[in-house]
Amino acid sequence: MTHVVYFSGVHGSGKTTIRTKVTQRLQKSGMSVYAFPEFSYIPDIPIGTPEFQLWYRTQLRIRQELIQYLINTKYFDIILVDRHPVDEKIYAKRLGGREDVYYYLVPNEIHIYISRKIEDIIESLRKRAELEDQSHRKEWNEDDIEYLTEINEEFDMLYQETRNEHKAMGYKYYISKIINDDLDIAVTDALKTILRSIN
Repeated sequence: MTHVVYFSGVHGSGKTTIRTKVTQRLQKSGMSVYAFPEFSYIPDIPIGTPEFQLWYRTQLRIRQELIQYLINTKYFDIILVDRHPVDEKIYAKRLGGREDVYYYLVPNEIHIYISRKIEDIIESLRKRAELEDQSHRKEWNEDDIEYLTEINEEFDMLYQETRNEHKAMGYKYYISKIINDDLDIAVTDALKTILRSIN
């Protein structure tokens, strides 16, 4: 059986870094792993605009179809995915976009939510800005404290709601909240969550 693991969290929470390190450690253990990044590329469209949301929704839909295809091939033991489709609902609500989400539940889905202190998120975003071309982020104000706090609160509320909904529907749905105060510990906790869920 192929297991699908989604990594979620506010931008700057460390989800991509943790997902990358988890991928490497699972591969070293002998597992066949496929990892989906959040973006295959980033278009020259300001984040937070209706145009960007339309592009992003299209990318999510394509990715969901690819995930289903890989599940059907049964080639990989684990598929690791940067961002869960319901993440879009959180940002859309805050940015005034469409909140309906194209998504169907994957059997035995594993959902890892990365939580982090706001001050650590801001520091991470500033370091990333020094390394990357930030032209597509200029009008977004992604490191605004009020904005980050609201997004964090939305994540906490939505994931509790999502867990309750899936339990009520009788699905096997594994969700774990991991605190990223220390990267190595967070990676280890994520690995433990995955291995515990698939065994």
